[in-house]
Amino acid sequence: MKKQLHTLLAGFLAACTAFLLAACSFSTSMSYTFTVSTGDEIKISLDTSDGYRLTEEDSTFSVEKDDEVVLQGIFLDETMYNDYMERAKAADISVIAEDEKDGNPYFYYQTEVSAGTACQILLWIDGSQTGIMLASLSPQEDVDPAFERLEFSKE
Repeated sequence: MKKQLHTLLAGFLAACTAFLLAACSFSTSMSYTFTVSTGDEIKISLDTSDGYRLTEEDSTFSVEKDDEVVLQGIFLDETMYNDYMERAKAADISVIAEDEKDGNPYFYYQTEVSAGTACQILLWIDGSQTGIMLASLSPQEDVDPAFERLEFSKE
């Protein structure tokens, strides 16, 4: 009887451990909240699993993967945002997507710059007076997963 109880207990513990490992997914994240020139407080969050990291300096932010900068972001007021959007749509660009992320509309495109092909994303924070310009010289296949890991919100 005692041996059966030990076997039953061991089986139960093994099943619980397997269930917990299968049911739980681990992720890490980090975020910064910026008070920008428009007066808005904008929170930028990043899923930092798989070697991603969020850094900030002088009211700008960067997404790094394995210590390489993949995306850089700056904050824009409405006039700057509209100017960037107007210039982008008037230029020779390749539109990648025009969609929403976290309820925020964005315009994602590629353009040729003196340093090569740049991926650029113009995003407007819904309910705010603030836009964001994300830019990268990294290939689109590196930019896409970095952008997907970001979350944007007005605090």
